[in-house]
Amino acid sequence: MKESKLYNIDFANAFNVDLSEEDDIKLPTSFRPFKEDRFYPPQAMEYLQKRGITWDIIRDYNIGFTTFSEDEKMASNRIIIPSYNVFGELNYWTGRNFTNNAKRQRYFNPKVERKNLVFNEEKIQWDADITIVEGPFDHLVVPNSIPLLGKVLDSGFKLYWDLLTKANANINIFLDGDNIEGSKHLYATLNHDRLYNRIRFIPVREENDPSLIFQLGGHNAIIEHLKNAQKIKEVYLQ
Repeated sequence: MKESKLYNIDFANAFNVDLSEEDDIKLPTSFRPFKEDRFYPPQAMEYLQKRGITWDIIRDYNIGFTTFSEDEKMASNRIIIPSYNVFGELNYWTGRNFTNNAKRQRYFNPKVERKNLVFNEEKIQWDADITIVEGPFDHLVVPNSIPLLGKVLDSGFKLYWDLLTKANANINIFLDGDNIEGSKHLYATLNHDRLYNRIRFIPVREENDPSLIFQLGGHNAIIEHLKNAQKIKEVYLQ
């Protein structure tokens, strides 16, 4: 049986996702990109270096920081990772706390509908293998990756339809090691029609995630994991 019939996918009505007008998104007013010859908060750079984030990555992803702002307290003192759409326009950002305040919210993000955006869409190479990861710091260290940003992918997402219609190579699932159920769900969600038999699962030890793997072993460790991408037998998806 053809997969389109098996899953009853109607491509004529596929794009019922609300993609009207993107939310008006701006970076925090105190945002500054990291520059080697300019001031930056030492704590912020220490945090990035601890996670293995190099200046090449910082420049490539326009990573920046915020200082304290009375008007934007929640966005203050954070490492900012911006996201840009296919036209190079800002469509999202995420802010990671770099202070030692353990009570402070770790991440602060703008209130926009994430179903309608693809994080750093401008960087995606649709003809190469694409890797789905969980968070923005995973995305920074995994080549040609897209983060889920805490969402469970389904047909209501722009990313779902972009993968189904634009991806021309394999799709790797590289989620945190303790999220095996999420990996199985994503595998089953994507493994049909054009993507049938092109979804791969990357085994990760329970205590690991891509960002930590990179932190401990650098690019070589990430590449070794990508080489281990494998199919999941249908019986294991039950």
